[in-house]
Amino acid sequence: MPTTTVEQVLQQIWSDPATKQKLQTDPKAFLTGYGVPIPPDAKVEVHEDSPSLKNFVLPEKIEGDRPATDPVASLIQRALKDPAFKSKLMSDPKETVLGMGVAVPDGVGIRVYQNSGETLHFVLPTNPAQSELNDEDLEAVAGGAGKGSAPTTNDDQPILGSVSGAPKGGSAGGPLDVIV
Repeated sequence: MPTTTVEQVLQQIWSDPATKQKLQTDPKAFLTGYGVPIPPDAKVEVHEDSPSLKNFVLPEKIEGDRPATDPVASLIQRALKDPAFKSKLMSDPKETVLGMGVAVPDGVGIRVYQNSGETLHFVLPTNPAQSELNDEDLEAVAGGAGKGSAPTTNDDQPILGSVSGAPKGGSAGGPLDVIV
């Protein structure tokens, strides 16, 4: 039996409103139907990204000590090691991220959720086929950075609104810690 990839599932969600409705109505049943293991007593919440809102999930813990090569992975690792930083990140994510030197485009909000034994969070990313390139993205593509890489500001600070993807080597934690 062929394996369904995350990309195939996302394409189905983005192209078929009925599939997206199934995910939103009963995310636990939808995800387990694709083989994602979810504890029986856990609740699953879906958070949908948009051009003006980026959602991020902190796992309960990270196995091992992975080098943080992108700003999202760095934030996650610091939040899991530093309770004061985590509290600040959860209560005021945009200011906390800006305080770490990560540029966030004007008009982009940030929400951060924490997975727990009782609640798992699933982020539905924006469909890249429906997102238009803004001037910064066009400049990045023209300059060779390419869409999906980590563009930076003039002083080489990463732009969070343009960064996507789980840390290299997979997600930061469990199966729903995927940041696409």
